[in-house]
Amino acid sequence: MSPLIFLDIDGVLNNTPWMEKAGFGTLDPANVEKLIRLIQLVDADLVISSDWRFFHKYDVLCRRLVSEGIPNRFVGSTPCLEAEGKTDDEIVPRGLEIDAWLKNNNFNGLFCILDDRDDMEPHQGRLVQTDDNYGLLDRDVEQAISLLMCSSA
Repeated sequence: MSPLIFLDIDGVLNNTPWMEKAGFGTLDPANVEKLIRLIQLVDADLVISSDWRFFHKYDVLCRRLVSEGIPNRFVGSTPCLEAEGKTDDEIVPRGLEIDAWLKNNNFNGLFCILDDRDDMEPHQGRLVQTDDNYGLLDRDVEQAISLLMCSSA
């Protein structure tokens, strides 16, 4: 069973200075290269957990990411859970969407979460939190490798 990476896009595969220069919805090749290296080093599969899944069909989003050089290791996307009893401005914590994906797919292997958000309970210990000013950095890749190769997190 391959380890999984739950992948956010904004703040991971791009960063604020990049988007100010290149435009919203673009990916920084330097950040993308780091993800490619991580996938290759740990032979990981990908689950899209980004808000981009609200705006793009899954297959279209996967093709877009593959066109940027990301290996086609996509195995799904997290569900978009309704915020029961919450207002339209409130969102379900991403960690609960990840938890739902894990349970729905009976996945009990190693995984990490690449995201600039911090709402990952009950999986906070699997989070590699990026800084949206920089996106995915070498130190984040190293942290992810540790999580994906050791079950003691």
